[in-house]
Amino acid sequence: MASFVNTWMEPEADKLVMENISKNIIDIFEYPQTARVIHNIMVNMLGRLFNGHHTDFVGTSTAGSSEAIMLGLLAHKWNWKKSGRGTDKPNIIFGNDAHVLLG
Repeated sequence: MASFVNTWMEPEADKLVMENISKNIIDIFEYPQTARVIHNIMVNMLGRLFNGHHTDFVGTSTAGSSEAIMLGLLAHKWNWKKSGRGTDKPNIIFGNDAHVLLG
């Protein structure tokens, strides 16, 4: 969840990080149950954040923002096709800071 953008944390958060710095809690091979729980919490939190109309969301995680953009656009394409509006003029607007992808 974009931990790289934080510039300051409360002292309690710093202490928590330092107490657990040696643990790789999200290593899906070492802690598969924890990773699944964290993943589901994050997917559902984002679903509610974007005013989704479900109570249990389905999603996936990615290693980077480029993969996230590609998966998001693929989902958007499927929804667009389902709406019957055609695929020749998709409704996608990017800021000038968006990643460029060729696939």
